Amino acid sequence: YLAGVGISGLVLGLALQDSLKNIFGGVSLILDRTYKIGDMVELDSGQTGIIADVGLRSTKLRTWDNDIMTIPNSYLAESKVLNFTQPSGKCRITVPFAVAYGSDTDFVKKVVLNELKKVPADVQDHKVAFVNMGDFSLDFKAYVWVRSWKDRYTTKLQVIDLIHKRLNKEDISIPFPTTTVELKK
Repeated sequence: YLAGVGISGLVLGLALQDSLKNIFGGVSLILDRTYKIGDMVELDSGQTGIIADVGLRSTKLRTWDNDIMTIPNSYLAESKVLNFTQPSGKCRITVPFAVAYGSDTDFVKKVVLNELKKVPADVQDHKVAFVNMGDFSLDFKAYVWVRSWKDRYTTKLQVIDLIHKRLNKEDISIPFPTTTVELKK
């Protein structure tokens, strides 16, 4: 009889282990105020969304497709989660772009920086950096600060469009990967 009770206790303990981890994770998330409803986060998995609810056992994340993803609190307590909302909503976006070899890098930076000034922002600290000499292109990054994470996606699309149109207008070539094949007789 005692052996049966011991095994039952062990089975019950193992069954409750995940639930207890989630509850303790939830308590720590709530006490630490790690996330608030409305925070925009990105999980280790790359999934992004807005915190819809923080409960004792799980946290609910509203995805961009308006689905609710339920995440065990033990996962959140043990994972690296990027919170775009804290400490403030202001954030920087990065837009990589490339031009063909032979382009004047100073001219490219000047032209793109002038386009970035058209983007509304609280912080006019936009930058353009020449970051790499790639296999088939000169690689740049445009850095733009936005007022809120809510503006991040639409502003990034706007910046991509502005850069593309300006490079075309200035007749600055945008490269694409090419492969040379030699046929031997």
